[in-house]
Amino acid sequence: MAEAAGQVFGLEALNRFETDIVNTTSQAIEICDAVGSKGLGVMLDTFHMNMEERSIPDCIRATGERLVHFQANENHRGFPGTGNMDWAAIARALHQVGYQGPVSLEPFRREDDRVGLPIAHWRAPTRTRTTSCAPASP
Repeated sequence: MAEAAGQVFGLEALNRFETDIVNTTSQAIEICDAVGSKGLGVMLDTFHMNMEERSIPDCIRATGERLVHFQANENHRGFPGTGNMDWAAIARALHQVGYQGPVSLEPFRREDDRVGLPIAHWRAPTRTRTTSCAPASP
């Protein structure tokens, strides 16, 4: 359906702590090749790759023309350059495969390291927010 509509889905391998379905680049490539449709490609995210892969540049090269989206995230989900990623090697690999698609950032970390805040990804927590195990009042 995606191919017929001129769209492409990007299959993203997520680290083993978030799923047990597709964890590695080679698994994403295998599924993409088995489907055999121009409507399915591979999306790579350096945050997940950092945990699952031996070499991020080698995985980029293995993905090749299947690569349809790239997320540039540090090992701690911070902004690029604030962690341990080898961005020069990653950029070279993207260039080597001729990648021309989008590169997105997904930084989640905050400067406030209070317990629980670094995982509050989608909305800023407020100091007045409380949680309770008590049932809600009718």
